[in-house]
Amino acid sequence: MDWGRWIRSILALASAAAPLAGVVWGGWDVREVLLLYWAENLVIGFWQVVKMACARRPGEAYLGIFGKLFLIPFFIVHYGGFCAGHGLFINLLTGNDVGLGGVMEGAWGW
Repeated sequence: MDWGRWIRSILALASAAAPLAGVVWGGWDVREVLLLYWAENLVIGFWQVVKMACARRPGEAYLGIFGKLFLIPFFIVHYGGFCAGHGLFINLLTGNDVGLGGVMEGAWGW
């Protein structure tokens, strides 16, 4: 029996059930569910950077340090920009500018 597969399956089901539980028992609205998924993007990006830092070519001890010095910051800048835009979009769609420091307050005249 592959216990790792079972554990991954249970964790996948639990993570899928978390938003449902938040809506049913926690009274979450659509904004909170969207922010949960947005935060999941941040976690995925963090672990991607860790995987890039630990990557190596087959048959070599490590991926060239110069490749990592370019690729990791490149990924952080571009993925960070995506996450920032995604977060701003969520805030604009849900009608709440919390976390923007008041920058968007009244920006659209709504």
